[in-house]
Amino acid sequence: MYREEIPYMKSDESDSTAEERRGYWNMAIGLQAVDGIKPSVYLLNLAERSMSGELTYPEVERLLTQYYTNQQSDSFEDAREADFASSRIAHILASASFSLDAATLQDYHRMIFSEIRQDAGVWKTDDWIKHEPILYGDTVIYGSKDRVLKDLSTVFEHEKNTPYLQMDKTYVINRLSSLTSDIWRIHPFNEGNTRATAVFVSKYIRALGFTVDNAPFKENSKYFRDALVRDNYQNLPSEVSRESMYIERFFDNLLYGGTHVLDSEDLMVHQLSDSPSAHRLLKGTHP
Repeated sequence: MYREEIPYMKSDESDSTAEERRGYWNMAIGLQAVDGIKPSVYLLNLAERSMSGELTYPEVERLLTQYYTNQQSDSFEDAREADFASSRIAHILASASFSLDAATLQDYHRMIFSEIRQDAGVWKTDDWIKHEPILYGDTVIYGSKDRVLKDLSTVFEHEKNTPYLQMDKTYVINRLSSLTSDIWRIHPFNEGNTRATAVFVSKYIRALGFTVDNAPFKENSKYFRDALVRDNYQNLPSEVSRESMYIERFFDNLLYGGTHVLDSEDLMVHQLSDSPSAHRLLKGTHP
């Protein structure tokens, strides 16, 4: 019996349309705002040439390497990080491959921050706090450095059993918001967690078959991080509970073209005047 053979085809960036490449770059560049850094004008020009198909991602990386070889001042460090991280994120997003596991998340972190951070792709070695402006200086309680792989494994195993076909839009938004929030709360790396998590989840969403509108990441990446903060913070003496509404609004805009106004000012908690953390903050001590 004759059986027609359908050959495998190599996946590469040439498969992307100009519109898709623009979406990858928009997300990649927008995500740098979560750490308060901005790509250089030089990178923005290279990105435009990549979007048009003139430059490949490896060619952008090569030109960036040449450019920064001649920039020795420390004043260029933030732009250098933003430029290389943006280029690598766009490259990752253009790839068709993905696996829902800790190794892939670790690989993405290594790829994004290679030669930017010495601990690129290394699980965190310390437990961290961060004084959040929207929490009046209080901190989210992140996962333990000793449980990174165990906690990620639990999250991914639960996700693999999620019956998306039985869910309506509201439940899909809730589930993907929760997945993102859980990964971020674990905070697997010393730095760069929000960017690595965003790339990983974006890749997963595409693997589920969604066409992702990257505009929210381009325009509201700071809101994205602040929404994750609110979804993982509670302070019962100050009557503040975890609030998933904000990150779900972001995902509604991302997946279904929602029109929620995403403003970080809306995420500010009431002043924690009676909380132990507020007293520590006023005394200038760490939580």
